[in-house]
Amino acid sequence: MASVSDTYLPDFVLHGTTQKDFTEKLYEDLKAVVKCSVVDDPVDYAQAIVADTSDWSVKIRSVTRPQDVWVPDYMEQCRPATTSSSVRSMLEAIQVLWKMNMSAEFCMLHLEDRLQALNETGMLLGSCLVEHAEGHLPSNLAQLTKLFRVDISDLQLLLAVASAHSPDIGKILCATQSTHRR
Repeated sequence: MASVSDTYLPDFVLHGTTQKDFTEKLYEDLKAVVKCSVVDDPVDYAQAIVADTSDWSVKIRSVTRPQDVWVPDYMEQCRPATTSSSVRSMLEAIQVLWKMNMSAEFCMLHLEDRLQALNETGMLLGSCLVEHAEGHLPSNLAQLTKLFRVDISDLQLLLAVASAHSPDIGKILCATQSTHRR
């Protein structure tokens, strides 16, 4: 985690920048992650969440590895992020803490705690999906949100977290969707 910087810094998970034109460099970094994996398994895609506080927009920028050896280009995508009630409440809580004159360090610790909780819930959801892939998954979103005590607006975020920890989640979700369509 880094503080606000004049330029984009690729080595941090969370940081702020006043630089406006860093998108090209961000995509270069995402491509590097996909091309040169530092883990044993190849990386199929990399993504970054970019929040712009000038217009309060959030976009997900991603790069996907080409599936065909004859298509050497990496696919770059940019899509708006959907609103998660957990993220919204987390940011509102930080705003309240800041208005109460809490230190920046305390606010960041609170942010880190809440992000860890989201990560743990996503991992738990992933474990449940993997464990019950062949068994009984909840048949609708309402059951899934009730089981994990989350708002439906959080489900996409939690599934993304789960798939980051277990690549099998995407396969399970695709298989589940195809069986529910029959």
